[in-house]
Amino acid sequence: ICERYLKNHQKSHIEKTYDYPCELCDKRFSARKHLQAHMLVHTREKRYACEVCDKKFATSGNLNRHKAGHTGVKLYGCPICLKSLLDIHFT
Repeated sequence: ICERYLKNHQKSHIEKTYDYPCELCDKRFSARKHLQAHMLVHTREKRYACEVCDKKFATSGNLNRHKAGHTGVKLYGCPICLKSLLDIHFT
């Protein structure tokens, strides 16, 4: 994920509109895609597997963060929420 993605992520902290509530818990999300990704927490579906160690993840983003541990890829860190963002594009 590139530096532009980090800037957009940081912008999300400023423009706080959470119009997408989860019907199963109290969480709310700023984008429909974030709600959809969150729903995997409730279904426990993990369809993304690491080719190195076979550990499975619910989202491709979680898999990519995990893969950075195997490859040593540099991560950007958001200074607002401390979330780490990959410094490359995974497809």
